[in-house]
Amino acid sequence: VSNLDQYKLAPANRGPAAAFAEKPFAREIEAAARSAELDPALLHALIHVESRHQAQALSPKGATGLMQVMPETAARFGVPHPERSVEANLKAGSLYLRSLMRQFDGRLDLTLAAYNAGEGAVLRHSMTIPPYAETRRYVPAVISKYDEWRVPISGVVRIDYLAGTRLLPLR
Repeated sequence: VSNLDQYKLAPANRGPAAAFAEKPFAREIEAAARSAELDPALLHALIHVESRHQAQALSPKGATGLMQVMPETAARFGVPHPERSVEANLKAGSLYLRSLMRQFDGRLDLTLAAYNAGEGAVLRHSMTIPPYAETRRYVPAVISKYDEWRVPISGVVRIDYLAGTRLLPLR
């Protein structure tokens, strides 16, 4: 299992998870997760921390919607107006998250730090979580919620040895 594979939706777990059925926009989040090949639990965790599932959320810095996407970031992924619809916001945010996953080789801690502070900040700080109080709170908050909500891939034993870093057995 590669670092990236652990954040994908396992085939046996397809379909809206019961844990998310009551959450706002569960179907839309599921569709965006499938499209970006991400675990819906990860998107729900990020959305919970970013906006508490509030589609009209707007940050003082201009990030909008469920995934708190900056307009410039959304434009990079072909979504000119992420504030206009839940689907557009989810598309931009999930594609950005997937891109960061690839850039940071599946390291969830760095991926989330980059989502919050920008990939440039992670790179400027030598591939570590930047020393920003908000980012240092954000990363463990999303990981904690993700750990609470996700369905483990059966038969895979995970060993957590650093926050956000997983050691998986070779198959």
